[in-house]
Amino acid sequence: MWEGAPVLDRGCPASIRFPNPGCLRFIQTTRDRVHVARVAQLEPRAVTVSLWVKREDSRDFAGGLISKSWQYHGTPTLASYSLILNQTDWSKAVFQTGHKGTLNAIYSPAGAVPIRTWVHIAGVYDPSGPPPQKRLYVSGVLSASTTLNLAIEYDASDKGDLYFGELGTPLLYRLIGYLDDIRIFDRALTDPEIGALAAGQ
Repeated sequence: MWEGAPVLDRGCPASIRFPNPGCLRFIQTTRDRVHVARVAQLEPRAVTVSLWVKREDSRDFAGGLISKSWQYHGTPTLASYSLILNQTDWSKAVFQTGHKGTLNAIYSPAGAVPIRTWVHIAGVYDPSGPPPQKRLYVSGVLSASTTLNLAIEYDASDKGDLYFGELGTPLLYRLIGYLDDIRIFDRALTDPEIGALAAGQ
C-alpha cells in the first residue's frame, strides 16, 4: 500500500544498474511510506535485509529505511528487524533486531552513509549461527557485529506489518531520499554474497 506521496521514480539516477528500473523516492511529506501487510513468509528464524539508499537530507529523528514492525513500533520490542539511519546522525547506519522484551542495535561509524550518495546496507542475523551472529555491512564491508543468540520476536497481528521509508509509527521516523533493490532473505548470507549484492549483482 502506498501512503502519502512516495514515488516510483523510473528515472532514478542510480550508480548501479539493477534488474528492475526505477527506485522509491520519499519526499518531505507527513506520511510517505510503502506498507506491506503482514505475512508469515516475512518472519524467518534467520534473516538478511539488504537495500540501497541515497539520503537527501538529515533530521533530528531516525530515518526509517525498512522495518518489520512490532505493535506499530511499540515498546519494548519496537521492531522485529529494521535498517534505519541513526536518530542523531543520519550518516550512521543501524541494524536493529527485536526480542522478547528488548531491542538490540548495532551501529556503523559516522560518515558511513554520506548525503546524496548511493550506499548499500545489509543486516544479517542468525541466532543459532556461529558468532558473531549479528552483522551490519556498509558497501559490502563488515561495519559492526555482535554475539547474540536471542530469537527474533514477531507480532502476528496487523500491527506487525512491513514498512519502507518509515518505522511503522505514523508521522515519525520518515526517510527523505531514495531506496532501491530491497531484498529480504530467510537465511544469513555469507560475506561473499553480501559483497556480490554491494557490487550490484
